[in-house]
Parts: sequence; structure tokens; C-alpha cells
Amino acid sequence: MSGRLTRDQIIEGYRLFFGRDPESEGVIESYIAHNLELWHFLRVLAGSAEGQRCQVDSGSQLFIGRQDHRIDIDAGPDILAELTAKTKTAWDGFGETDALWSVITEPQYRKAVLDEAAREEFYAGGKAELDDLAAACQRNGMAIDPGATVLELGCGVGRVSEHLARYFQHYIGVDISPSHLRIAQQHLSSLSLENIQLLALEDFLKRPPSFDVFYTILTLQHNPPPVMLMLLRTCLSRLRPGGCAFFQLPCHLYNYEFDTTRYASRPADGDMEMHALPQAHVFRALAENGLVPVEVVPYPRIGPIGFSFAFLAIKPAPPESPAVASNASAAPLA
Repeated sequence: MSGRLTRDQIIEGYRLFFGRDPESEGVIESYIAHNLELWHFLRVLAGSAEGQRCQVDSGSQLFIGRQDHRIDIDAGPDILAELTAKTKTAWDGFGETDALWSVITEPQYRKAVLDEAAREEFYAGGKAELDDLAAACQRNGMAIDPGATVLELGCGVGRVSEHLARYFQHYIGVDISPSHLRIAQQHLSSLSLENIQLLALEDFLKRPPSFDVFYTILTLQHNPPPVMLMLLRTCLSRLRPGGCAFFQLPCHLYNYEFDTTRYASRPADGDMEMHALPQAHVFRALAENGLVPVEVVPYPRIGPIGFSFAFLAIKPAPPESPAVASNASAAPLA
């Protein structure tokens, strides 16, 4: 569309993006005088401070009532083992065929076209994830002791691992896929980082170590809800007093429901699945393990298929005990 803006188009644009009419006839005349094309005018409205605030307000209204109750999280040990085995088979397959793409699903990371420049870009991008953890801590007046032990659930091929390992004194990486772990080991060994321990998920679940910082993104969402909750509970239970947890997961997916019995009875298809865990279960897991939520914010990591959140929580230390996460003495995370 091109040509001179009309008065009616300006009014309808204001109503669409701002939910109101223009302030005055003078504002309308000003837009007309600039002779903008319609699409340029609409981009101006959408990108304005008021336009962005209205988009946030409109999006926030969608959260109301979007905490699913059609998600079954009940599963005994045998069913949990069966569900976990299905996930392991799928992700080990991804590790063999398209490992980097399975972590970040961008076309340049496909094995068939992957070059050294794309590989370097992939691993460098893990620093942004550490920056998100740093920003969350900073917003809440928290600092993390670099002498802490961090555990990353779903370390994959080591994309974020190297950045966490460079900050923290000790790094533990856990993954369900042996093929991903092999690639992570090769990558991290090439960096001569000596403070790293990598564990297969099954070994971690048998004898979970304790740690000071729990971190996971883009991992819980690929597990069925009962497994997602089991993993979350296990990791939170091993967090030491004074430590903190930063994790991401979807709490709502459009047109999604989960029935454990029906899911367990169907054959594994090897697809990259996406699942959700309602917030009520997350908060119960935190409370059961003595953690206090500090922040819950939308965290867009799944595209427009639902709502993904990042949770920041602390496990208070007993009086006169040193805290790994605090608002004093410890160095800022950077």
C-alpha cells in the first residue's frame, strides 16, 4: 500500500495499537503533512514507547486463565523410567545426526552445511545465556560467589558449559544423550578447562551430587511433564543452603494436554517434543525443597506456541552460614 495517509487510517491505526483516538486534530494533520505510507505509519505506531507498552498489556491479558489443568503429572517409578528412556532414545538420535541443530534449531547449524564459522558462532552464543543469569541476579540485588559449584541440567554439546565453567570454580554438566555428552567432552577438552565434570543423566539420578547453583534452559521442555517435575525436584533437592536456582520451562502450550497412560502406551517416534508444566507444580517443587522464589518472568524460548518462563529462586542459608547467592560480598556474575 502506498499513497497519502487518510484521516480515517490514522484514527484506525491509533485505535488498533493504542486503543484510543489521536490526541487532537493537530496530531492527525501532522501525520498527514509528513506524507507517510500506511505501512511506515503503522511501524511508527508499533515501535513507539506507547505502542510497545500496549503490546505488553495486551499480551499480559493472555496469561490469565492459561495455566493448564489437563496435564497429568502422576507416574510411578516404572512409568518414569519408561518415559525417560523414550526421551533418551530421541535425543541420542539427534546427537548422532544433527547435534548442534538439536540445541539451536537454526539452519546454519545443520550438520550438512555446518562450517567452522557457524560452529564458532554457535558456541560463542552461549555467553548470552550466562548474561541472562547475570541480569536476573543483578535485577534482584544478588551476586553469585565464583567459588561456587554450578550444575547445568541438559548441557548438550557444551554450548553454555564453557561460559559457566569459566566463571564458577567447579562445573557439573548433566545430559540424557550419550552422543551429546561425547561432543561436549571433546569441545570442553579442546579448551583445556580442568574444572569440569560431565555426567550421564542416569548416573546423576543414581547418585546426585550437591551443588550451589542450579541452571537449566531449553531442556526441561523436551521431557514429558512427570519427568520434567521429577528432574526439577531432584535437582532442587541437591541444592545446598545459600544457593540459587535459575531455570526455564514452558507453563502453557496452546492446544496441549498430557495423559501419562496414553503417552506411555504409544511407540516412540523420535520427534523433538515440546511439553509444559503448570506453574502450580513448579512452586510446589520449590516449596518442598526449601526454596523461595525471587523472580518469575516471561522468557521467550519456544516461539509463539505457548508461554515460557524463567524462574529465579534461592535456598536460604541457616543463620551465620555463608551464602553463595547474596546481595553482599560476592563478586557480580559477569
